[in-house]
Amino acid sequence: MQLSATRFTAIASLLAVALFKAATQAHAVELSGIAHVSAGSAHTCAVTTSGAVKCWGYSQSGQLGDGSVARRSTPVNVKGLATRIVEVSAGAHHTCAATASGTVKCWGVNASGQLGDHGTAAQVLPRDVSGISDALALSAGETHTCALTMSGGVKCWGHLRAVGVVDAVSSSPPVEVTGLSAGVVSIAAGNNFTCALLATGAVRCWGVVGNGGFGPATPIAVSGLDGRVVAIASAKGLSTRACALLDSGRVKCWLPRDLDQTAPTPAFVATDVADFGGGAVALAASSIHLCVITRERGVRCLGENSSGQLGDGSISNRAAPIDVVNLAQGVVEITVSTLHTCALLADGRVKCWGNDGNAQLGDQFEPAQVTPVDVVGLNTGTAADVTSIAAGWAHTCAVTAAGAAKCWGYDDSGQLGDNSPYGYIYSPAAVRPRPVDVTSLSTGVRSISTGDKHSCALMADARVKCWGTMADPVNLSRPPFRLGLVPTDVVGLPAGVTSVSSGSYHACALTESSDVWCWGTNEFGQLGHAGQSTITPIRVAGLAGTASISAGGRHTCALSRTGQVKCWGHNSNGQLGDDSEVSRPEPADVAGLASDIIAITSGPQHTCSLNSAGGVKCWGNNTQGQLGDGSSGFRSRTPVDVLGLVTGVQAIAASSAGASIGGAHTCAVLISGIAKCWGINSAGQLGDGTRIDRRSPVDVAGLKPGVKALAVGGEHTCAITAAGALQCWGAAYYGQLGDGHAGTQRMPVAVVTPDNAFVVEFYNPVLEHYFITADADEALAVNNGAAGPGWSRTGGRFKSGGAIDVCRFYGSQSPGPNSHVYALDGSECQRLMDAQFSAVDPRRTTVKSWNFEGFDFASTRPVNGVCASGLVPVYRAYNNGFARGVDSNHRITIDRSAIAQVVARDWIDEGVVMCATQ
Repeated sequence: MQLSATRFTAIASLLAVALFKAATQAHAVELSGIAHVSAGSAHTCAVTTSGAVKCWGYSQSGQLGDGSVARRSTPVNVKGLATRIVEVSAGAHHTCAATASGTVKCWGVNASGQLGDHGTAAQVLPRDVSGISDALALSAGETHTCALTMSGGVKCWGHLRAVGVVDAVSSSPPVEVTGLSAGVVSIAAGNNFTCALLATGAVRCWGVVGNGGFGPATPIAVSGLDGRVVAIASAKGLSTRACALLDSGRVKCWLPRDLDQTAPTPAFVATDVADFGGGAVALAASSIHLCVITRERGVRCLGENSSGQLGDGSISNRAAPIDVVNLAQGVVEITVSTLHTCALLADGRVKCWGNDGNAQLGDQFEPAQVTPVDVVGLNTGTAADVTSIAAGWAHTCAVTAAGAAKCWGYDDSGQLGDNSPYGYIYSPAAVRPRPVDVTSLSTGVRSISTGDKHSCALMADARVKCWGTMADPVNLSRPPFRLGLVPTDVVGLPAGVTSVSSGSYHACALTESSDVWCWGTNEFGQLGHAGQSTITPIRVAGLAGTASISAGGRHTCALSRTGQVKCWGHNSNGQLGDDSEVSRPEPADVAGLASDIIAITSGPQHTCSLNSAGGVKCWGNNTQGQLGDGSSGFRSRTPVDVLGLVTGVQAIAASSAGASIGGAHTCAVLISGIAKCWGINSAGQLGDGTRIDRRSPVDVAGLKPGVKALAVGGEHTCAITAAGALQCWGAAYYGQLGDGHAGTQRMPVAVVTPDNAFVVEFYNPVLEHYFITADADEALAVNNGAAGPGWSRTGGRFKSGGAIDVCRFYGSQSPGPNSHVYALDGSECQRLMDAQFSAVDPRRTTVKSWNFEGFDFASTRPVNGVCASGLVPVYRAYNNGFARGVDSNHRITIDRSAIAQVVARDWIDEGVVMCATQ
């Protein structure tokens, strides 16, 4: 039978509706996996670690972005924003999101052009903002929106009094704010009023003054800020104010009318509000209350409290700061509206408090909440008992307490060691967002080291095994050194290897005899000789008594037992530290280092050392601040001190990956167990909750003291916690954070493991369609009608769990196929993806196609249609919908007789497609 697209409208939005319906049930659990949160007037939105956007609360103008104007008491997915969103900002009645590529999308009220789509009509779905392709951060105000650009400038659109233009009523296309072409580090948009914080610590504002009068058309200074400003905030709502948090912990505020035009240089005048104590790190302000994140990662608030927005358990106004109940630590971000407040915790959960009249707290309840309540959603498991970690350019590996090796992230060159079916080709499916077992390394691994696209393991028997490729993109004419898709022994190494260090495209090993042996590419002498690149290890001459080694991008360094450092290889940025920029194939002394060095780490184009007093010095490339000395110098050919780290450091880490494409940040673990990072922060790899580059160390947000070890990758970082758990942050476009998602994460998230959840089967007899889900909340939602009428459980189910992630696809809504399909086979995943991206209509509304939704549950691949002992075969049948002119559908089950039933109805038996856990 021919099935109409109309009948499948509900199914097409199954995931968003399921999350909403499931969350309204009594057993729903707290929302987690969140990277960023923003509060509007009566709605709240969050970005997940996978780069999707969820919103809840009031939606009369479509500000939730789910295609409706219905109020939502728990989070719903913003349609069309499933991946690659890095920032969301909720205005008074509209919302905007920035993508990883720098574009912006907005939705909601649009009377003043605040959506930037050349119109003034409200939009219930995200619309592209024209003229923006370089957005780094967003701030949505009452009737306008502003974007901080990657060059440090500001662009705004909407109400022109807020934009800083006074010759018209509104501007739908973005306009450049005059006088702010560079140097801005953050922006705060309020009610027709905007402020910018400059890298110098100064603040400039523009917009409406007095009772709606025209404000300055160009940004002007704020006076009275006697100290370094660390954060700014502007309130949204019927009235507005702007506030600044100083490094002393004091908060000063000013109103738009506080413009002193009598001074020689007109300026807004800031006045004292309160002292929150030294160490406050973040600020959020409404027109009637303020909140800060304290040094201890708690929250303190003051101001009006009629709806409980201060979170102290009362509705009493507070003139002095008071602690928010049960939020003494772990908070990394706060956001406020006039009557409610929300906090993002380091573990990805969100808590809100205050007025809930429009469901803006996301906890299913109507009354106000005077203490924090959980926003309901989904939780994940955590991988623990990790003893060693290593981060490559876009992949990560770990060694467990049992001696097993696990890797995750990008797998286009076999660097995960799981015998990937994608081999040495690019594929969107060549991504593992959760850890997979490295083939044949279930025990006996002592440590692991990663390069750009290879990995090496040191075994308990002192052998070294490597996998992936050591191809250097500088010389593409050279055949790549393909090490294999599974670990293989490095041939030619002497017995007794004690450590191994991988550079971007080479590796070195240290033996019991204190000799250093290197192999891989050698364009710049990084192997320690002037010969050709080689896959056979060669001993480095000129070294004696070596205690440790560190291979960088295209250079290598060795630390002797007497505390001296020698380096060799590429030196265009002074990364060898010999006060020159001459590359050399033989070890050379680092200039100006005392003979008390106890550790070294090499980045792509810089090197750092740790001395016996716990002080850190770095040298080499400094374009992104990776030397940490606070300067904006291009490079340093000799060691410089890292600011604030002259004592008290116990370990340092930099990435060897990314010699050609980045990898310019450094991290340290203090004796106190606190982690600090500095350098480039484009993907949040510093973990301080921002994407602002830092030229001196900043704390990693949300990591409790007791960090055991750090691993620095190309654009991500990982840490082993005191409990032996593993947390990562930064870029996750290739799944390298191991949290099951892709996107970016500006603070630590837990690496997760498959949870062995049950995959549950449903059937709709009217539609003659089957559907499976491994998500308990989604299953509950289908039970309760979220996917439309007629769905019921068949009783069929099987356990998820395994080393391979199952690809989940959804058919185009019109003209179909309007159902889901799940695939484990790599070639099938790739074929369906290729079909999706080659569809004639880019919106896929005229061509039947499957759309990749992401990786769902985990499973195990059969071998020649046979499952290994202890596993259960999972069969799939296909209704041959494309050929029959009906919507395609598949049945996936472990029940062989169930397959026989549908085959009797002219379905096609596709055999064993995966293997289930018993």
